[in-house]
Amino acid sequence: TQKDVDKAVKAARKAFKGEWSELKPSSRAKYIYRIARMLQERAREFAIAESIDGGKPIRESRDVDIPLAAAYFFYYAGWADKLEYAFPGKKPKPVGVCGQ
Repeated sequence: TQKDVDKAVKAARKAFKGEWSELKPSSRAKYIYRIARMLQERAREFAIAESIDGGKPIRESRDVDIPLAAAYFFYYAGWADKLEYAFPGKKPKPVGVCGQ
């Protein structure tokens, strides 16, 4: 709903203006890797919650959705500290917060 999007954007803006934007890329990568590992470690719990929320078979949540979510976090954690090498002499400028 629009209310959910507004709430998420507000929380993201607060995080963006706080400590997160000041963290070094290597520190960001550590946090993102930790999220990925937590998804893997607690995959059963997340799969149950996802199945209850979405009404899909738990097998699909457990075998597809949760591993895929963890894979995305691992992927982007891997890039977090490499952008400075991909664009030498240029500091990536964050776009900011958006919602859909």
